[in-house]
Amino acid sequence: GITHVVNCTARTCESFFEDSLTYLNMYLDDTPKSDIDLLLYEVVDFVRQARSKCGKVLIHCEAGVSRSCSFVMGVLIASHEMSFKRAFDRVTLVRRVCNPNAGFCSQLIAFAQRFRSITAVSRPRLYVVTSIQKFSGRPVARTCLYGNMKCPRVMDSRHCYLLVAPDRGCGFFWIGDTSIASESCQKRSKDALEPVVSTLIRIDSRGKHLGLGDDGLVVISEGDSSSSSSSSSFLEILRECGYVTK
Repeated sequence: GITHVVNCTARTCESFFEDSLTYLNMYLDDTPKSDIDLLLYEVVDFVRQARSKCGKVLIHCEAGVSRSCSFVMGVLIASHEMSFKRAFDRVTLVRRVCNPNAGFCSQLIAFAQRFRSITAVSRPRLYVVTSIQKFSGRPVARTCLYGNMKCPRVMDSRHCYLLVAPDRGCGFFWIGDTSIASESCQKRSKDALEPVVSTLIRIDSRGKHLGLGDDGLVVISEGDSSSSSSSSSFLEILRECGYVTK
């Protein structure tokens, strides 16, 4: 029987069987603007751990049309290196109403392209972290930028940036002076991001790294004037990872 459950709509659908089943609760809205890139890694890791214990996983949302189908597709893409179309066709065979929203589709297409290329999957990625979810403590990260792309010459103080380098097994979290995180939740942000980054590195490095290195997630505050934690040092790290400042 079912041993593990991914509840994509924990805000509106209660997890009734937490005493007997292992849950991964997510608070995800079914809108094209919702970001699922980091969540895909969390679900893939949850499913892999369940299967390693001979468990069976149920992934559900409210209607079984967009959110749950998207994550099932993500698991197929990451575990079997399927293309977006092949994963979509596979899910549609057993769930004819499968219809992820346009935003989820575009993120899944990028996810699939990443896993079908060894170079792309290990390439550094830059995320803009907009907030930390109230219910789960998870980071909400906007679209990611790949290496060899242009980035600002000066970092935007209104935002927080997460740089993940799977090939190096490391991650950096830059906090702008006027961002929400700089005011009240720096430690909470780091605590929420570390397991996510560790999972991403473990999956994307394909076993080369088991997670974050000994230094953990390095936090760089804009207002810190020390040589090792300045904005200029973060820009230098970006350049080392293949980014070009414009």
